[in-house]
Amino acid sequence: MPCLKKKPKNMNYAQMFKNLKNRLDNEAGKLKQSAQQYTEQIAAQVGQYRQAMNEQATGSDANASISKRFLNSVTGTTNPEAGESKVEDPADVSIESSSAIMSEIPEADLLGLGLSSTESPSNRRRRSPSAESTHSNESTLASLLQSIPNVISSAFETIPSDSESVTSEAFSVRSTNDPAYNSRLKQRLASYKAKYRDAVHRHNKLVDEVTATKKILETTQDECLQKVEKLRSEKRVLAEKLRDSVGNGDGKDDLEKKCEDYKRMLEQCKNKIKALQQEKKDQLINVDDDESPRIKELESRIQKTEEEWTTRINESDQQHAIVLATTKAEMHGALENKDSEIEQWRRKCAVLEQQDADANQRWNEKVEKLQAMNKALEAENNEMIDKLSEAKTQGVKAVLEEEEKKRSILESDMNEEIERLKEEIEKMTLEMSSYKVRLEAKESSEFDEHNEDIETLKLEIASVRSEKIDLESKLAEHVSSFDIYRAEAEKTLAAAKEQFEKKVSECDKWREKYEERAAASDHIATVEFETQETEAHRILEYVKI
Repeated sequence: MPCLKKKPKNMNYAQMFKNLKNRLDNEAGKLKQSAQQYTEQIAAQVGQYRQAMNEQATGSDANASISKRFLNSVTGTTNPEAGESKVEDPADVSIESSSAIMSEIPEADLLGLGLSSTESPSNRRRRSPSAESTHSNESTLASLLQSIPNVISSAFETIPSDSESVTSEAFSVRSTNDPAYNSRLKQRLASYKAKYRDAVHRHNKLVDEVTATKKILETTQDECLQKVEKLRSEKRVLAEKLRDSVGNGDGKDDLEKKCEDYKRMLEQCKNKIKALQQEKKDQLINVDDDESPRIKELESRIQKTEEEWTTRINESDQQHAIVLATTKAEMHGALENKDSEIEQWRRKCAVLEQQDADANQRWNEKVEKLQAMNKALEAENNEMIDKLSEAKTQGVKAVLEEEEKKRSILESDMNEEIERLKEEIEKMTLEMSSYKVRLEAKESSEFDEHNEDIETLKLEIASVRSEKIDLESKLAEHVSSFDIYRAEAEKTLAAAKEQFEKKVSECDKWREKYEERAAASDHIATVEFETQETEAHRILEYVKI
């Protein structure tokens, strides 16, 4: 079967798991509502008790002291006459810590009715909580109950039943010397402790059941996928068998051809018999009376042959009818079997198409996730490449700018030096021209006197020329140093280019690694999908068992 597009898988299991999840969510919501109602009832009872205590506060000093003690124990304060200051009640912390637990406890469980908001099979199966959770819950209960001091000697009136409403009854205060009432209060306190423990245990069991159902859901999904794979393989085998059986169905055509041949032969035999009878009549007319015994013999022979042929024809007709009936019955039974098999295969194909659609949907979701991850990784890679390229370009620009600055500085220095040398040469030429003018002016008169001066001037000119040569050599040295610096700058640029190419190659390597990771993630996704299909097959086998 071509698997270009996967088809929906078993929707019944998905609907069952969805219904189970909805039921669990409804149970949690009902538990929260019942816990809120219970807390509101407790708050109303405490408010009514305070009103009753305030109304009866003027009755007696003992009752007033009892009400003050109870209210002080609830509010976390002590008697100011005894010189004690207000202290923080440790029950506040315990109440806050146990609020999360109380929010999940149904009202009927706290009142000891043993009922929940809805009867469901999930509420019947229970598991024992761990010792640590039980200990922590009991510790929070103990800290909550420690907020009520042992000096409380008055409490609510007796209620006919735990589930009976208390809003319509007023509270009264008993004497502190009533041991029976105190024992009754202690018994009720112990019963409330037991009910609270039971509620906490039930809550923990519900949490354990939720985790167990999640695990069962995962295992059943894996088994369903495995079962689907097995059904696919069985479908292929049965399809091949069906093709082989359809290929072997040419025997019916052969039998029909044989029947037609036999019918044709029967017609030919009948025609021959009629022709022989006609010839017999003709011969009887033309035969003389002398040949009557021979004619009788021939007639007897003809009758015998006719009887033999008629018996043979009847037997062949009977045999052909029997063979035709048996072949028709066999073909009818085979066709009915094939029709039933085809109907079964159609049903299986519908189920498999539905399961394949589910698998295709899950596969498309995984592919979309992988594509999103791939796009994110590609974006990160592109950002990294852009950042690296920007950093490289900035580095190259900085190096080039530094080189240009150095070059400009050297050129400016060199130009200044050349200008200075030119100025000096001009000065020397001016001096030489002035000396020449002076010499020409005084040549006639002071030629002999200034021979020595001329020699000195010649020496000075020679020194100036030597200085000029030195300056030209310095200029050549500066030019050579500038050329050396330019060569060094070109080398640094080449090194920077090599570093840039190395970084580009590193980026290409990172890209290849990323592509390898993407391919590995695709391979992992395919492996996970195959494992899920195998696990789904197991789940289907388990469900069938």
